[in-house]
Amino acid sequence: MAAWTFDARQDDTVVFAVRQLADAADLSATLRKAGVPALVEFIRVPREQKVLGCRDAQHGLPGLYDVMPNSHVPAKPDENTYAVRRDLMPSGSTLHFVIFEQINQDTGEPGRSVMTSLVDGDPVPCRLFPPDYTMPD
Repeated sequence: MAAWTFDARQDDTVVFAVRQLADAADLSATLRKAGVPALVEFIRVPREQKVLGCRDAQHGLPGLYDVMPNSHVPAKPDENTYAVRRDLMPSGSTLHFVIFEQINQDTGEPGRSVMTSLVDGDPVPCRLFPPDYTMPD
């Protein structure tokens, strides 16, 4: 089974499904070749991580929810499938798509969360906060 699948549709929608957190660079390249400038990252988060997210996250451009309707919710509820409207991406913008995988402290099961943003130019690759970092009040 492929780590991810990809489908470029005639209505200027690109759909991709992530099955395994592998080959993010290849998925980024495939999206770019299909007209979606993108940086895809898959990050396995240490158990001890308190704050989930990218510490140097860039300010996102407006329009993410036009480009990726329901960007924090998979296009299909039971799958990790996402849709991108490449025709609605602002000129010079790049999609930054990060899937975090972390083991649930209570169940021991892996869980995933997604961060998406639309940035001007090239995205800054995600760097996690230090494991013991807590958000300021």
